[in-house]
Amino acid sequence: MSNLYQFTSSLGEYELGLQAGTHSSVGASSDAVAISKSLMQIVERQQSPGTTQIQPASENLALSERLFNALAVAKVSVSKIAMHMNAEWRSGLFYQLDELLSEEDWFEDDAVLNGSSFATFLRVVLYLRIQRRPGLGISDRGNLIAAWDSGPNRLTIEFFPKDVCRWILSCRFDADVERSSGQTVIARLPKVLSPYSPDQWFTDADTNTA
Repeated sequence: MSNLYQFTSSLGEYELGLQAGTHSSVGASSDAVAISKSLMQIVERQQSPGTTQIQPASENLALSERLFNALAVAKVSVSKIAMHMNAEWRSGLFYQLDELLSEEDWFEDDAVLNGSSFATFLRVVLYLRIQRRPGLGISDRGNLIAAWDSGPNRLTIEFFPKDVCRWILSCRFDADVERSSGQTVIARLPKVLSPYSPDQWFTDADTNTA
């Protein structure tokens, strides 16, 4: 992509505006409600026999095909847990994915979204019951990156396959700014973030639980 950490703002109640150059999101895309049968077939072709783990799109495909496949894999993954998300959160996420994987913002040799990284993100959303949608970006390795702001405090997480997360944060305490970073697994994430009151990033009193 032209910007490695290209963030998209979320829909509705939480307007992110994370940094200069952020794309604005104003509504859900036309396919946010239903995933077509053809998208399901793409996911089936990307799964290894005997496992449900989604494999990354082939690098031999054209960029447009890789982006389409990555978007399909992500949306089907969301559809499988749709009953655990409220409709606004889900459709807002779909719109963010549409913006993030728009072909006009990519170069031919960019690594597109890794489906296994996105699956880790979804498990974190459910495990931590995250109500506030983050800004989204993709690393040069194809891992999803999510960022939350709460006043001057900021949390950024990169999601790796197999439930691994790398996080970096900064929090202001009185006149001082404390910074912290590390790598952990989903089960440990609440513990390592607990000294920094993670509800400030994940909870929105004005929305339903994701």
